Amino acid sequence: LRATLGVPIKVQNQTNGAIFVASLQPRNFDEHDIQLLSFVATQAAVAMRNAQLVQRLNLFTEELEQRVAQRTEELAQTLQDLTEERDRVESLYEITRELSASLDLDRILTQALSLVNRAVGISHGSILLLDQGTGSLVYRAALGRDRPLPLEKREARGELDYMLAERVVETRQFQIIADLS
Repeated sequence: LRATLGVPIKVQNQTNGAIFVASLQPRNFDEHDIQLLSFVATQAAVAMRNAQLVQRLNLFTEELEQRVAQRTEELAQTLQDLTEERDRVESLYEITRELSASLDLDRILTQALSLVNRAVGISHGSILLLDQGTGSLVYRAALGRDRPLPLEKREARGELDYMLAERVVETRQFQIIADLS
């Protein structure tokens, strides 16, 4: 890699990760590149926020399903009430399943890198997010890697994009390295 650009991913004024692009050729990333990558980072942040909301909705749905099960036992003598309750739970489950499928964060982040690739013509890119449990940056999407991202542990300390992402998250500012040679 000869040039890199990284910008922070901010959700509600908190830096939660970084998006990083690189070029195999020396390149001076310009304001347009920064704005475009910042726009993608903003969209990724929106997707993250939506995914968090869906996760909350899933928890709420689980609680609701538990309440419905208890209520169904209480209403067993009335077939009409039991049928209405079952239909309501099935509807909530279907809505939750559809929302979860359409807000797959990894798929959204991978798509974001593809869009940046088409718009800017980058050869490599990564999206790393902070793991809220460990505080470590974790790969969530990559473009142009020699090997696929690992399924389990996605940390890769020492790799250039990981180090750049750490710096972007730490400073909460975009970072440009025009020539890595």
